Amino acid sequence: HVLHPGVIYRHVILTVPEGWEGGEFSISEAPGRELPDGANIGFRQPSTVFPDPCAPERGAITVGSTVEDLVNALADLPNLTASAQDEVTISGFSGTHLTFVVDTEGIDCVMALYGQGSFIRAADNGQHQDLWILDVDGMRLVIDAATYPRTTAADHAELQAIVQTLVIERTD
Repeated sequence: HVLHPGVIYRHVILTVPEGWEGGEFSISEAPGRELPDGANIGFRQPSTVFPDPCAPERGAITVGSTVEDLVNALADLPNLTASAQDEVTISGFSGTHLTFVVDTEGIDCVMALYGQGSFIRAADNGQHQDLWILDVDGMRLVIDAATYPRTTAADHAELQAIVQTLVIERTD
């Protein structure tokens, strides 16, 4: 469930392949969630980015409420390569697909990407990020998929299928 102001709830319904496991806000290909070959996908509503992503304790900057505000803030982060942006529609909601690879080679950093309350989304060197940032009736929703240098082609395909077939529905 994703909570929206005005006490409107949304369900995100996923078709999950065999071998994936989940929690309240994310699912992953089990057991490899992390480096070097994991695959995972999460759902967030971030409101902050970090001026120094290698030192998030130095403070966060609040990002405006639109898809474009967050896309621009994330695209301006240092240590990102292979960055691309495309307009998308998922489950009838429009937004931007932002993709990049985290490149912290040679520095001691697990890079902070964004924050939501006390939660900080961090990424390791070599991690590939696919962020589908959607406008869901005026609220921003991020579908956050992470893969790694040795994630298999099959896991990549399964992750893409999860995103392409997900349904966001209103519950009143």
